[in-house]
Amino acid sequence: MALKCPHIQVTIVDLNQARIDAWNSADFALPIYEPGLDDVVRQARGRNLFFSTDVDRAIQEADLIFVSVNTPTKKSGVGAGVAADLKYVPTCIRTLLCNDLLCATAMLN
Repeated sequence: MALKCPHIQVTIVDLNQARIDAWNSADFALPIYEPGLDDVVRQARGRNLFFSTDVDRAIQEADLIFVSVNTPTKKSGVGAGVAADLKYVPTCIRTLLCNDLLCATAMLN
C-alpha cells in the first residue's frame, strides 16, 4: 500500500522493539523475508511508511487499521500441531477497545 499509494501514510506498529529496530535499520536487515519487500521498504520508508512501537498513538491517528498478530501453531489442546494459536487476538482487540476505536461491546472468551 505504501509503495502504490504514496499519498497515504502507513504506520506499522509492534510491541517488540527489536523488530521495529530491524525495520528501521540502516542496512535494511528486515525481520521477515518476502521477495521484493526490501525494495518496497527502501522506496517508501521515511516517505509515507513508518515503523513504531507507539501502538496507542498509531491507533489514535489511524483512519483504517489492519490487524496482524502472531498466530503460531498450537502446542497443546484441541488442534495441537495443526491449528493456529489465536491467543494474541483478544489482547489486540482489548487494546483497540481501550483506545475508543471500537464503539461496541466485545465478548472475549
